[in-house]
Amino acid sequence: MIEGARSDGNAFDSRPLFRNRTLLIGVRLPPDHRVRSCSVSDETITPETAATLHAEAIARRELPAWIVFRDEPDYPGKVIARFVIDTPTTSVLVADTLTELRAMLPPRLTVTERRSADPLDVVEMWFDARDGRR
Repeated sequence: MIEGARSDGNAFDSRPLFRNRTLLIGVRLPPDHRVRSCSVSDETITPETAATLHAEAIARRELPAWIVFRDEPDYPGKVIARFVIDTPTTSVLVADTLTELRAMLPPRLTVTERRSADPLDVVEMWFDARDGRR
């Protein structure tokens, strides 16, 4: 089981997800910490591809997530959602606004708002409401 998820798989606790560009559920960071989420090898994907990646992760009984960032250095003025399984991937959705980006995310997700302990560039996190580990 992934740390940070309740044993019943229905909810997530308040611990942040990142440290030094690495997904680490359960580690607290200073509030001014920034995570550089982008990379030259990022692949901008379509909403259809996002839904496929997400469904495949669920079928493998993984816990997929989408981490939303704003104004990343490689995406100035944009909002991105990075696909995450056990670590961040190179697959990103890119939009001009948060509303537009939310419409691009796969269906049946549950949002977790940014907490004060999360890195400054994290806007919100989206997890599958079905929980693929069951």
